[in-house]
Amino acid sequence: MALITRAAKYSDLFEWQLYNAAAVGMGLTGENYLYNNPLACRGGITRKAWYAVPCCPSNLSRTWADLGKYIYSTDQNAVWIHQYIGSQTKLNPGGAVEITLRRTHPRVKRHQNKADLTRGPLVYCLESVDNPGVDIFSARLEPTTLHAEYAADLLGGITLLSGQTTDGASLTFIPYHLWANRGESQMMVWVKV
Repeated sequence: MALITRAAKYSDLFEWQLYNAAAVGMGLTGENYLYNNPLACRGGITRKAWYAVPCCPSNLSRTWADLGKYIYSTDQNAVWIHQYIGSQTKLNPGGAVEITLRRTHPRVKRHQNKADLTRGPLVYCLESVDNPGVDIFSARLEPTTLHAEYAADLLGGITLLSGQTTDGASLTFIPYHLWANRGESQMMVWVKV
């Protein structure tokens, strides 16, 4: 659709899916996988080296191997940049990227008064390993406390989101695609607000 319409929304959707659906499947080492992408986990889900139905490793490998085909497109008169991925494009690393809280739809009764956090194309989550002593399923975020910070020693170097609960407890959010890389844990995308 991006090639047919030249509408940026299709490139944005591809980027969203790349980071929040495809990337979560493959572990940081490239040697273990998640078969599904749950938005909450109370334990029992870990990355595995192989599955009885091994479609994910080959599909993920094919996606990453073909990624170069999705960065740029051209015709006789123009070049379109669809993704800012490890190319010669220069971006300002100190530039502000907005943190967004997207509230659930009112008809989704199970997640009323909850929101997910995004920063750029990345969805963030709470993982129990980063939030000891906090019940990540009942914690209520105070949105005004949120800020992004770079953690060079965490998961190969990431931008995490820090904040506090309404009770003053610290909360650490990591990019969703990186959860379950440090052993079995609990995880939640939808946070109470």
